[in-house]
Amino acid sequence: MRELEILKKILNQEFEAESRYIEHINKIRTPIIRKMLKDLKAEESKHKRQLITLIKNLDEDFNEKEYAETKKILPEEPGTENFKLVQALLELDKEAEEESYKEYTEASNELDTPIREILIKFRNDEDIHIKKIKNLIDQLAMLNR
Repeated sequence: MRELEILKKILNQEFEAESRYIEHINKIRTPIIRKMLKDLKAEESKHKRQLITLIKNLDEDFNEKEYAETKKILPEEPGTENFKLVQALLELDKEAEEESYKEYTEASNELDTPIREILIKFRNDEDIHIKKIKNLIDQLAMLNR
């Protein structure tokens, strides 16, 4: 079933996004940047949970355990921030979100089922993520002049 294949592919993408955000949060010290990344991670986790529910409805043997969070968010560490590293991490996040946006667009174009509307919503969420990250990158660039 093409729908199930698409959903599993997108679930992997959301799981990777969630893991990437946790990794980046753990490398960043600035509270406001950490908060934004935590918010984005929470949205990716929400997408992941919704996808798991959809997949389980199509495949009763689906094992969701491999998609449980494996990384933990560490407490913020005091100290100075390396803003070049932060900018590089944010650029990676922006590129990944742009790829997700593209994947959701392609997947929603392939399906003509109720799941299509969910994918369009996820795509729109990814577009908001891109804009938030780009805005933060631009603000950091202005500070580093």
